[in-house]
Amino acid sequence: MVGHVGTEELAAAAFANSVFIVGMVLGMGFSFGLTPLVGESYSRNDLLKSSSLLHNSVNTNMIMAVILSLVMWGISYLFPYMNQPEIVVELAIPYYRLLVLSLIPFMLFFSFKQFAEGIGNTVQAMILTIGSNVINIGLNALLIYGLWGFPRLELEGAGWATLISRILMALAFVWLFSKHKRFKEYYQKAIILRPDKQIIKKLMKIGLPISFQMVL
Repeated sequence: MVGHVGTEELAAAAFANSVFIVGMVLGMGFSFGLTPLVGESYSRNDLLKSSSLLHNSVNTNMIMAVILSLVMWGISYLFPYMNQPEIVVELAIPYYRLLVLSLIPFMLFFSFKQFAEGIGNTVQAMILTIGSNVINIGLNALLIYGLWGFPRLELEGAGWATLISRILMALAFVWLFSKHKRFKEYYQKAIILRPDKQIIKKLMKIGLPISFQMVL
């Protein structure tokens, strides 16, 4: 969709995404450490342990998301030194920074997604992911091209569309956990629990190697 705006915008999108994907994959890989731990506690019908894993993984993933976002935001100041045309860099920076902001709701979504997979449920995550992509496409049309009275933001509009769709995707999963009978009991216990250092260590011990392996 960006390609219809112009070749420079398309080049800027490709450049920004090639940098952003490294941080995104790091975050995704880190969140994957939750699934085997949840699967283990779920197989033992240990509701309290599973709920504690949910609580601690959300906290840990949010901290990781903030750290990654700060580092990746800082990298945007190095764009002018990456041997790209000046116009590409100028277009890429605001788009890239919106992608960086979207990493926080993206990681929140993955916290709940990996938990759901750990208890054997993949359907809701699939539905929300497909729905988010549909919303992203619709917002792209409105914000890239300025349809139906919306401002024509071109490449930056694609960044806003991604950020908004990822926020909605994360909020939808939080709402689903608070209402759906399959997840509700875990959610209610998770929100009243306190951080557990041992669980946090386990999540990091499994998640960090996965994240670096995925980047490599």
